Amino acid sequence: MPESDEKRDSFVDRVVNVKSGKDLSEGKGVPVLMELALRERKFIGTITVINDGSNPDNININTIREAMNYHYGESCYNFESQTFPNVFNNDIISLFEKNKDEIKINKNAFLMKIGNHSGAFEVTMEGYRKIKIKNKSSYSLSDRQTTLWILKSNKYPLGWVKCNII
Repeated sequence: MPESDEKRDSFVDRVVNVKSGKDLSEGKGVPVLMELALRERKFIGTITVINDGSNPDNININTIREAMNYHYGESCYNFESQTFPNVFNNDIISLFEKNKDEIKINKNAFLMKIGNHSGAFEVTMEGYRKIKIKNKSSYSLSDRQTTLWILKSNKYPLGWVKCNII
């Protein structure tokens, strides 16, 4: 839920699917209109952890925060920036580095990806990934995704958020 009562918390814009290894001008799919949250907007939500008894470890918010910071702050960002180097301009890199440095200091914050087109790599666990990759006439399984969705106008990758634990 949006934190404020402002009417405008989202906008509609074109997003494109960029293929890995392609130049940004040639490796884009057909633009799609999508509703997106405005940058720097604050939303309030809940994360519920249900322990079904299969994991004897004590899972608490610190465990979750550390896992999220490793997965999203290191693994996913490195994967995206290395697999799609033509997408990440200096503005995106400096914005991400600023947030990454802040979450190292702020013990109540972590990065994550949410929403449509966040990326199969980002929302699956290392060692358990079986991402379905469409070939010309069939599918194959991989532990890597081959495309990334970005906002067409400023080339920001979709789905990145900074979460603060309240």
